Amino acid sequence: MKSKIITLLIALSIVLTGTSWANWVTQETGTTQNINSIFFASNTVGYAVGNSGAALKSINGGTTWSNFGGLSASTINDVFFPGVTEGYFLTTKEAYQSNGTTVTEIGSGFAVAAGTDFLRGSVYGARRSIVGYSSATSPATSYLMTTDGAGWTTTNITNLILGTGFTVRGVFTTGEGTSIDTWLWGETLTGSHCAINYDTSTSTVRSVSYFAAVVNDLFFYDRLNGFIALADGTVSKTTTGGTGWTNVDPFSSASGPLNAIYFITKDFGWTAGDGGTIAYTTNGGTHWGIYDLSPTTNVRDIFVRLVYPGELAGVYAYMCGDGGRVYRLRSPSVTALNPNSQYQGWIGTIEVTGVDFMPSAAGTNPLQSAFIKPGETAFDYNVDVRSTTYETSSKIILNVFIDPSSETGVRDLLVTNPDSTATRDVSALTVVARTNDVTISRVNINGNIYPEALYSSLPATTVTSNPLIGYEINASAGNQLSLAKIKCKVVARYNDGTDVVTIIEDVPASNITIDGSTFPPTRATVSGFRFNANLPRDGRAVTMFFYAEDDSAHVGIIRYDLVTESTGGSTAVEETRAITTPIEIDGGGNFYATIWTRNGTLPPRIEWIIVSGVTGQVLYRKTHSLSRIAGAGIMDVSTRADRVRLTASVTDLRHDKGAQIAKAYFFDPATGKKLTTASMLLIPGTMLQHHLP
Repeated sequence: MKSKIITLLIALSIVLTGTSWANWVTQETGTTQNINSIFFASNTVGYAVGNSGAALKSINGGTTWSNFGGLSASTINDVFFPGVTEGYFLTTKEAYQSNGTTVTEIGSGFAVAAGTDFLRGSVYGARRSIVGYSSATSPATSYLMTTDGAGWTTTNITNLILGTGFTVRGVFTTGEGTSIDTWLWGETLTGSHCAINYDTSTSTVRSVSYFAAVVNDLFFYDRLNGFIALADGTVSKTTTGGTGWTNVDPFSSASGPLNAIYFITKDFGWTAGDGGTIAYTTNGGTHWGIYDLSPTTNVRDIFVRLVYPGELAGVYAYMCGDGGRVYRLRSPSVTALNPNSQYQGWIGTIEVTGVDFMPSAAGTNPLQSAFIKPGETAFDYNVDVRSTTYETSSKIILNVFIDPSSETGVRDLLVTNPDSTATRDVSALTVVARTNDVTISRVNINGNIYPEALYSSLPATTVTSNPLIGYEINASAGNQLSLAKIKCKVVARYNDGTDVVTIIEDVPASNITIDGSTFPPTRATVSGFRFNANLPRDGRAVTMFFYAEDDSAHVGIIRYDLVTESTGGSTAVEETRAITTPIEIDGGGNFYATIWTRNGTLPPRIEWIIVSGVTGQVLYRKTHSLSRIAGAGIMDVSTRADRVRLTASVTDLRHDKGAQIAKAYFFDPATGKKLTTASMLLIPGTMLQHHLP
C-alpha cells in the first residue's frame, strides 16, 4: 500500500476539553534563537523569524530550513507573505519587503520617528497593514502604515481613544468586498487593555473593547466572528463584529499566557501559549481539545494554511516558539489492513494498524474512517464503515458492510482523527467478486417463503417492524459449515430523511441448525430469529439482506427490496426513487441540477438544500415547484415528464471564505422523504460549484 498523508476538514462538529495528545512533530531549524513568527506562502515555501536577526526559509514544507539573508541583526517580530513573491519582514529597527529571494528596506520611507519598532503586519485583499511604536518620541507614538498597492500612508494612531494615549501591539485586517475593518490592539496610557475597530477610510473609531488582561493576539474569520488570545490564558469571542465579547476558556484550570490564535473557519481554530499550552476547537470555542506539547516550550505564533491537494480541502498547521523550535501538526498514518481483501456482500471487522490514531472521548468529534474510490472525493457508501473503534494509538477496528452491488476493485481508506488530522491510504482494500461457494435460499419473513430475491421492479412487499426471519444456507462441495465458525447476519437499510441507516444484527447460534446428513456439513438453517431493529412503520422503502459465511469465509448474501408496514396496516407503495445529474454552473452564473425519477413520477414540489460539510450550516434552501408558488422557484420539466431541472444563482449561496465539500439534498416536501443527494465542492470568490462523483 502507498500512503498519502494529508490533513483534512471533514464535517467537524463537537470537541470537548480533555483530549490530550502530542501530535505536533518538531522540525529542526538549526538555530536556538526564539522564533517569534512563522508564515507559509505556499504548501512548501515557508519563513520563520526571531531574535537576533534569525530569518529562516523552507522550500519543503518545513522538513529542512536554511538561513534567509539580507536582513539586519535586529530582532524580527513578524513575517507575512501576501503572495509567493511578495512578503514583509518587520524588525525592531527596520521594515523590509521581499520577493522571496532578496529583501529591500522600506521602513525608511515611512513617515515615522527614527528607531520605530515595527511590530505586526496583516493583509486583506489588496490592503497591507503594518503597525509600529516609537518610545524615542515624547510622548511615545503609535503608527499605522497602510497601502492598497500604490504608496504607503502613515497614520499617527496615538490618540485614537479620546482623553488618553494608545500603545499599539498589533493589527489585523478583515472585511467584506471593498469594505475593510482594521483591528488594532494594545494598551491605553492608563493601563487598560483594548481592541479597537478602526475605519481607515474615515479615520474614525467604530468601537473600543476592553479586556481584563493583555491582548496578545487577535483573529477575525470574517467581519462578525473574531477571537482574542489573552495573557491570562483565556480566549474571548465575538459573533457581532466586536460589539460584544464572551469568554470561551479552553482550559479547565489556570494556564500560562496565550500568545497566538488562528481560525480557518468561524468554528475551527487553534490557540497556544507559554508552557506548550495548545488547544483546538471545531465549534467556535464552545468546547476545546487539549494537546500536551513535549518538550514543553513557550509557543509564540501559529500559522494554518488552507490548501487544495487535488482531492479534499485541507490544512497545514505550524507553530513556533522559544529555543528555535518549529512544530508541524502531525497526521495519523496507516501501515496495514487485516483483511485487506474481501468479497462483495461481506460483513465483518477490519483491523487497521498504523501510528498516531486518537481516541474519541464522550461527546467529542469522533474518530472516523471511510472508503473512497481512487481519484474521487465522495465516500463510497457501498463499502460502508459503520463504526471506527479506537484500540491503541497504533490500532483501530473498522466495522464494515460491503454492499453486494458494490463495484469490484481497490478502495482508498480515509482515517480522520478528532482534531481533523487525517490520512488517505491509497489502495488499502480490494473488493473482489463474490463466488457461488455459499448460497442463500428459502427466505422466510413472518412465515412467508420467498424462493428468490425481490427487487424494486417487482410489486412492493410489506415488512413488519420486528419481522421473524428464517433462511437456508448451502455451501459448495468441499467446504464446510460448523456452529463454531459460521456467521449469519440480517441487514436492513433505509433512508431516515437525512441519511442512509444501516442496521446489522448477528443471528445467535441458538437460531442456527447444522444439517449433518453430509460430511463435511454443507447445509444449515436459520429459524425463529426475531429482527429487533424496530423498523419504521410509515411505508418507506427498506432493503433487507440475509447473509452467511462458511468456515472458509466465503460469503453468501441475498437482497430483498421491501416497504415498511404503515401504521394503518395496509400494504404501502414504494416511494419515488430519483437520481441527479452533476450539479453544474453556466456562463451566466447560474448553477443547476437535473433530477429524474426511476418510476417516471415527479413530485409537484422539490426542496433543494445545500449543507456545508465543514460547519453543517445550511448554505441554500429553497422549494421549487411545477407551478408558480410565492417564494418558490419554477422547475423546468423540459421534454421528458420524468425529468426536471432546478436552477438557482450563485448569489443565492451564503459566501464562505474556505473551500469545502458540501452536500446537496433533494426532498419531496409533501412527504419529507429524500429523493436523492449530490456532493459539491464550493470554492471561495466566485463560489463556483463543482460536482463530486
